[in-house]
Amino acid sequence: NSVDKYESGVFQAGGYKWKLVLYPNGNKSKNVEEHVSLYLSIVETSSLPSGWGVHALVRFFLRDQDKDNDLIIQDAMRKEWHFHRTKLERGFDQFIPLKTLKDAQNGYLADDTCVFGAEISVTPEESTGQGENLLMVKDAISQKHMWKIDNFSNLDEKFYDSK
Repeated sequence: NSVDKYESGVFQAGGYKWKLVLYPNGNKSKNVEEHVSLYLSIVETSSLPSGWGVHALVRFFLRDQDKDNDLIIQDAMRKEWHFHRTKLERGFDQFIPLKTLKDAQNGYLADDTCVFGAEISVTPEESTGQGENLLMVKDAISQKHMWKIDNFSNLDEKFYDSK
C-alpha cells in the first residue's frame, strides 16, 4: 500500500466537526511500524470562541465483516479526551497490528475493504474554557492525587495538564 495517510470526509457529532485520520502502515512521524494508526481530529475550529475546549468520550471501532460485529477500542486510562487549540488530534499510534488486520480469520478485511468508525459523545463544558465542575458524592471512594505546582504566581498559560 503506497498511501501513507488517509483522511475521512468531515462529519458532525456533538455540535462539532470531525474527521478520522488513518495511517494504514503506521504513523511514521511517531516511528510506528507494522500497525495501523488511527486518530480523531476536530476540524473547522476557527469559528469557535478563543480558549475553546471540547471534552469527548471517544470509542473507535473496526468492523468484523464476517460476524457483523465490531472490535471496539477506547482509552482505558482516561474516560474522556480533551481537544483544544494545541491538541486537535487524539487517537492510537498502534490501533491494531497489520498482521491482525490482514488475518482472514478475523474478518476485518473483506474484498480488500475494511470499515473503521468512531462514536463520539461530547460532554458539555463552558465554551470559554474557564471554570470548574464540582460534583459532591456522598460516601465516595477516596483517591488522592498530589499535583505540586512550582512558581504558581508566574503561570501565564490558559491551562495546564497534570501528569
